[in-house]
Amino acid sequence: MGNSVWKQYLWKAAFQLTKMQNQRSCLLILILLSVTLGFILHSQMSQNFLEDEYFVDAVKCPACYGTSACQRFRRKEYQLHSYSQFRMFDLVNTKNVHHGAHMEVQSVVFKKLASDEELRQFDDDICIQANQRRGCDVSVAIFKSDLVDIIYSHMLEHNHVSDMSDLVRCPSQRLLDRIYDMYKERQSDGFLSRHNKIQLITTIAINPEPLVLQIFPQSDGWPFPRYLGACGRFIVEEKIDTPLYKFLEASWATRLSIALQVLQIAEKFTDNDLGYALYPTDITLENLAVTDKEEVMFIDAENILVVDREQIRKDAAEGWDIKTEAIPDGCPAEQYCLAFSPQDLCTRYFTDHNYYAFIHGLFGKQNSNYPYGLLHSIPHDVPDGEKLQRLLEECINPSKPLGRFDAFPQLLKLVEKLNRYYQGGRGNQRKEFK
Repeated sequence: MGNSVWKQYLWKAAFQLTKMQNQRSCLLILILLSVTLGFILHSQMSQNFLEDEYFVDAVKCPACYGTSACQRFRRKEYQLHSYSQFRMFDLVNTKNVHHGAHMEVQSVVFKKLASDEELRQFDDDICIQANQRRGCDVSVAIFKSDLVDIIYSHMLEHNHVSDMSDLVRCPSQRLLDRIYDMYKERQSDGFLSRHNKIQLITTIAINPEPLVLQIFPQSDGWPFPRYLGACGRFIVEEKIDTPLYKFLEASWATRLSIALQVLQIAEKFTDNDLGYALYPTDITLENLAVTDKEEVMFIDAENILVVDREQIRKDAAEGWDIKTEAIPDGCPAEQYCLAFSPQDLCTRYFTDHNYYAFIHGLFGKQNSNYPYGLLHSIPHDVPDGEKLQRLLEECINPSKPLGRFDAFPQLLKLVEKLNRYYQGGRGNQRKEFK
C-alpha cells in the first residue's frame, strides 16, 4: 500500500514537472515569435522598398510604364506609408494600390495599374508572341512581340493600338497625336526613344489611366489627380483625400455643392472646347474623391472611352447627328448597372451616356451598400424640392424618348441656383425661385 502511494506521488510530481516545462517551452516560443515578428516589422519599416528595382518591376523595362521617377525613388524622396510598408499585406492588396508621401510632405498614391494575375498574363502573352516560354525575360522578349511595330514609326498609329483599351477604342489620328505628343515618359531632350515608345504602348495595353491624366491634365482644368511620374510598373499620382461615398451623410449644403461639381464634370466630359468626349464606362462612388478644398476629382481613369467629336462631325457619316440615349437593357430592377454601345458612343455626336451614367451612378441607388445617392433626403424647405426630385428621376428613368436631353440642362441650372441659395445666404437668393 505504501509502495502504491509512493508511485502515485512520483507520477504526480513528474506530471507537474512536465506541465511546468511545457508552459516554459510555450512561453519561450511566444517570446521568440514576438521578437522575430518585431524584428521583421522593424526591418520592413526601416527599409524603403521603392529602391528595390525588383519590387517596382523596373527590371522589366521597357515593358513598363516609365522611368521618370526612378532617380527620386533611389534618392528616397518617396516613402511608403501605413500598411503599404509591410509586404504581408500585399496578399490582400489585390488592386496593388499603395499609399505614401513625397519628402514626407505631399501625400501620394502608387499604382501598379493591374492585379498580379493580370500582369502575369500580360507577361505570358509577350513571351508567347516572342516564341519563348512563359516566365521569360519580358524586357528582351517585348522587342520580338506584336507591340514592337511602334519603334519603327515617328507617330502613334491606329494599327499600333487596335482595341487595346477604352482610351483607344475608336481613336482619331488627332487623339493619337495628342497621346504621343503629351506623353511625359521621354528623354530629357524631349525625344521619344524606342524604349519610351515601348513603354507608351505597354501603358496603353495594361491600363491607360496615366495617359488620361497626361492628355487631360489638372493644370488645364480637368478633374483628375496630377500625374507625378513612373518607375517600372509603379506610377505616382497625387492623393485625393476623401472618397465620395464618405460625403453621403454630410450636410445638405455640402452635398449640394459636391453634386453641382459632379454635374459640371458630366457636362465637361460631354462637351468641351477640345472637342473630345470622355465617356466613363464604370462610375461608382468609389471612383470619385474630394480634396481638402472640397473639389471633386475622378480618381479611377482606366475605363474612360475617349471620342473625337470633331472627327465625327468632319466625317459626317450617316446618322452621325441623330441623338442616341442610354437604355439600361438587362439591368436588374432597382439596381445600378451601366449598359452602353461602344459603336453608338464612337459614331454619334449627341449621346446622353454621361447624363445617365453620372446621375444614376452617383445620385441613384447602386446596391445594398449605397441605398441612396448624393441628394437623398431633400429637406422639406428646399425651394423647388419637388422639381429637383422629378428632374433626378427623369434623368434616371425618362418618361419620354430622349427625355434626358431636356432634363439634364434643367437639373444643372436648378442645382446651380440652389447652390447659390445655400452658399450665398438664403434671404437674398429666395427671389430666384419666385
